[in-house]
Amino acid sequence: MLPIGAIFAFVGRQLGRVLSLAFSWATMALFGRVPEDRQLFLSLMAAASLLWPIVLAGIAVPSFATFLLADPRLREHFLRHHAELLEPDFWQDCQRRIGEGEIVDFFPYPESLRFGNR
Repeated sequence: MLPIGAIFAFVGRQLGRVLSLAFSWATMALFGRVPEDRQLFLSLMAAASLLWPIVLAGIAVPSFATFLLADPRLREHFLRHHAELLEPDFWQDCQRRIGEGEIVDFFPYPESLRFGNR
């Protein structure tokens, strides 16, 4: 009987090939033929775009955000600067403002640190 490690290695290698082929195909479908040196960058960007379901899950199921913020240092930093993102009231207010026609901007830093206020 084959060792479990060999089976996982084989499955992992095959899965890696399939994912590599899928990202190459997606890059070609989205951007057409691109130079060899840009293919890796575009494949990485396509892979990064797959993160949106994780963000959506964190909004739809706030307890999922707890799983993502399991590292106490990361969680402390996140809660210090962005705790409102984990509150339903924040997202309901955004929804209400957008429904009223307001264009909502999100800034990664407080107004006191923006260039216009220096």
